[in-house]
Amino acid sequence: MAFRDWLGVKAYSPGSLSGPQTSRPLSGAYGSPVERKSFALGLNDALASVLAISEPGVAHTANQAMRMYRRTTSVSVPVNMIAEPFSELHPILENMETGEQDRAHEVLDLLRRPHEAFSRQLFFEAVGKYYLVTGEASVVALGTPSRPPVALVPVSPVNVDATQDDSTGMPAFWRIDGPTLSGIYKPDIRAGQRRFMNSTLRELRVIRNFSTRDNSLLRGQSPLVSAARDVRQQIQGDDYNISLLEKGGRTTLMFQFTNSLDPDTFEERKQEILRQFTGPQQAGKPIITHGGQLDIKDASGTPRDMEFADLRRSTADRIWATYKVPLVLNSTDAATFSNMDAAILMLWNDAIIPLANRIFGELGEWLLPRFGLDPAVWRITGDYDKVDALKTNRVNQLQARVDLGLETIDELREGIPGRENVEGGDELLVSGALTPLSQLAAKLELDESLVGDSPMAPGAPGEDPDGDMDDDEADEELDDEEEAEG
Repeated sequence: MAFRDWLGVKAYSPGSLSGPQTSRPLSGAYGSPVERKSFALGLNDALASVLAISEPGVAHTANQAMRMYRRTTSVSVPVNMIAEPFSELHPILENMETGEQDRAHEVLDLLRRPHEAFSRQLFFEAVGKYYLVTGEASVVALGTPSRPPVALVPVSPVNVDATQDDSTGMPAFWRIDGPTLSGIYKPDIRAGQRRFMNSTLRELRVIRNFSTRDNSLLRGQSPLVSAARDVRQQIQGDDYNISLLEKGGRTTLMFQFTNSLDPDTFEERKQEILRQFTGPQQAGKPIITHGGQLDIKDASGTPRDMEFADLRRSTADRIWATYKVPLVLNSTDAATFSNMDAAILMLWNDAIIPLANRIFGELGEWLLPRFGLDPAVWRITGDYDKVDALKTNRVNQLQARVDLGLETIDELREGIPGRENVEGGDELLVSGALTPLSQLAAKLELDESLVGDSPMAPGAPGEDPDGDMDDDEADEELDDEEEAEG
């Protein structure tokens, strides 16, 4: 179903993400021309040129970072290992003051189905991968900013450019190019918040990380900046090996005829050599020629001499460490069932959960006010109780709380989904024997009463003040009774 703004200027269909194209040249807030500047994602010129693989002088960092993701598994595998589990998380609302959780709010319905073209998994996978690869993730909300959004659409940072305000260092406006929601997004102050709007129905939110440039006011910085040279070296090494396999030649040999040959004879022998030596199936076969002398020399180093295998391994280790992915998951040489479980837990604690906190936190600050919720009280977080890999975390936390001895069974059960209060669960457990304190006190009172009724108890008949039984006095009384009866 299509929806329109209240001015009836433009119409949008949920099945069509393309918006009207904005004419150029650009103009500033007051109609004056503004120079368009494209800024690399937190790179200086030297590092930006390093990222421009086989394209000297290009400094479009988002584009080159995405190209790294596409061209080498050393980048794509750790990114996928973080972003894909993150995309499977179920978002929930949590009250930061009371701990109350809400799993059925309207904002969660939007996140579960952001757009008919994006499921929850695809939406968060795209946002997570954009952020991990480029240091930025852009999302456009469709609908008026004073009401809940109708849809959310992720936009590739490759298609997003910023124009800097020279007076503040912050973005003067954003431009989205390409087929999805293209246009100019200008600042609009609403309810004390600075938003970037295109018309009255589209709002842009750019989630970015720390940058070493522009005081972190403009663009995010790709985590691949520090590993750019290593990645470039690995990609070029892979290109070399692929070229070697495709040509099927043995570039380590040079064939040189010592005597002069006429062109026809040379061409004939050249074709014979190529026929016997080219192609992976021909490697190792002896050459057969006729006439003339042939000298074979070693002309170049081998791939082993260039240590491509070691280079690839060391580069992958550095990239995985950059993304805080345990190296055990990168190699099965030293993997065991025990350290694999520990590595997966570390992956969640060090990489996936921090990514979720950053993305959910930014979305919460942006979206919750449009649903009438205060971001200072409520937050969007993940439903981590449904993650099997985090069971060890929950067990360790519960055990630590039990060892402290400050909570009752019911209080401990409140943190476990599907667990209700039990009879006697409101009793505080004594550390060690885990005996309810009230039962222990009752037992002590009972023991004291039994001691008080005992014949040996202090103050019992027949006991002198010193605590000794007066046996002689009891015997005399018994003799007097017997005489009286006689």
